[in-house]
Amino acid sequence: MTDHDSPTRGFAPQIAPPPRGLPGRVHLLVIGIDAYAHVPPLQNAVKDVRDFVEILTDYYVFADSPVPVVLLNEDATRDAIENALVDLADLAEPDDCVIVYFSGHGHTHLGRGHW
Repeated sequence: MTDHDSPTRGFAPQIAPPPRGLPGRVHLLVIGIDAYAHVPPLQNAVKDVRDFVEILTDYYVFADSPVPVVLLNEDATRDAIENALVDLADLAEPDDCVIVYFSGHGHTHLGRGHW
């Protein structure tokens, strides 16, 4: 694996102890789509998602937090994404942290970007 292929791309993250007193859990939903039916495929969206999860789980501690929800390519349907967001809304408590990371194509409608 070259530096270009590594999740950190040659940069060494500054590892700090987990923050003390974080009041809640951390919920992580990541979505990566390279394969599309009607637009050109992407080359790195799924890789970027995997790298993001690897960096977060290797360098940061999510004690008592749920396992990250990862939706890739054909598993990242509109229904699956909406269900995952509803599940997050049901699971997350007011003091929890919710991270949603999307890598893939989007589109614009009336000048605003959407995915």
